[in-house]
Amino acid sequence: MVDSWKILGNLENAIPNIVRRNIKNLESITNHVRKEVHSLNDIAVGLSKTTDKQKWLDNLKNGIYRNSDKVEYINTNGKILKWSDQTSGGISNSIRTKLSSNDLGDMAEGKVGDFLQKEGKVIECFGQKRLRGADGSVGAELDIVTKDEIIEVKNSIVAAKTKFVLNKKGKVGQAGKLVNKSADDFVNPHGKKPILYIDEPLPRQANGNLFPSDQAYIDALRVKGIQVVNSLPELKQILK
Repeated sequence: MVDSWKILGNLENAIPNIVRRNIKNLESITNHVRKEVHSLNDIAVGLSKTTDKQKWLDNLKNGIYRNSDKVEYINTNGKILKWSDQTSGGISNSIRTKLSSNDLGDMAEGKVGDFLQKEGKVIECFGQKRLRGADGSVGAELDIVTKDEIIEVKNSIVAAKTKFVLNKKGKVGQAGKLVNKSADDFVNPHGKKPILYIDEPLPRQANGNLFPSDQAYIDALRVKGIQVVNSLPELKQILK
């Protein structure tokens, strides 16, 4: 029945917008159930537990199923990643903890998180692991996610080149999981802007240019749509 309604959805002005929207919702539900992970009953249960039902359905279109604070995402490669929503209070506590840490990487994450909150950005998750549905292992860890951005924080260019790479030993790396839709651990269903923030000033040659290997690393990320910033003012300029 839903498939036949697609014809009606193409009739432009022949039907009201609310009907067209509901047709799209039915298509989203049908397409999701066809993945054979969640049943129609699962859909009904998840939908009954949310106040913003249209937002819930919009997320379902992107492969995201929510049951209260439990989230399951079927990515574009058909793999399942799971996590739990974080509370705003829990996020603020985590930021304060990292700010007071003796670890330079943690301090940098706390610094950026604190800056974003003071800029009025709502942080959706902070230091969150995305677990593989198959075995519960960690598929990805996201430093900071806002409504519009996924921000990876590294203390130095050395740390970034070691940990935040597109590919590593023949496998998709941490950076690749944000932009490579065919990756098993792809974790950017909404197409949010990926940003790499490097805290320490980038080292430069006597002529003021970046070292060739550092420049090549940054260029490779930018080609894939990952923006690289080296200060909080630079970060502020590219935030939505």
